[in-house]
Amino acid sequence: MISPASYASLYDFSLVEKAIQSYFVGTGLFTLPPDENDDTKENWVPDATKPAMLTAFDAAVFQKAIPRVACYLSGISPATTVPHGIVDGNGALRNNMWKANLMLEVITEPNYTAHVALRSTVTALGEMIVPMLANPAQAIGANQYSALYQLAYCVANNHSTQINAAEGFYGSQLSYVLTFGVHEQSIAAIG
Repeated sequence: MISPASYASLYDFSLVEKAIQSYFVGTGLFTLPPDENDDTKENWVPDATKPAMLTAFDAAVFQKAIPRVACYLSGISPATTVPHGIVDGNGALRNNMWKANLMLEVITEPNYTAHVALRSTVTALGEMIVPMLANPAQAIGANQYSALYQLAYCVANNHSTQINAAEGFYGSQLSYVLTFGVHEQSIAAIG
């Protein structure tokens, strides 16, 4: 009998966000927010020279953190019209190729120069989330932080220079299409 609980880890797409967060923090240019159970989280503010790098969940918790960058996955769907199936331990075919919209949201104090500088840094790092490689097995970019998923492509999608001015901050968004898959051995091990 197939237990849905045994497959749950294959569909925790927040782990893709965590890998991207770890990649940004690993550059030394960004800081990781406190854990959700940390007592200091309520009053935490990142160092102005090291913006916070947040996942979608973190962004909901640390809305006061300025400057910050947050990554969100949305529109997750099979990467191909006919899903690419891998046989699991029960003999069922499981899709292992996904595509999603990846949004990198940049929030700074209301200063044009500071905002453009951070957005330019995020754009440069966004190009290297999944860099083109001569050896696809080489783990650089966000793949070095992902054990379950293999990120295949990250392509800029309709970037804009628009900056939204709101009371107390400037915000802009960088949009990408991310293609990723579950490692075949992870699917095969479930049974």
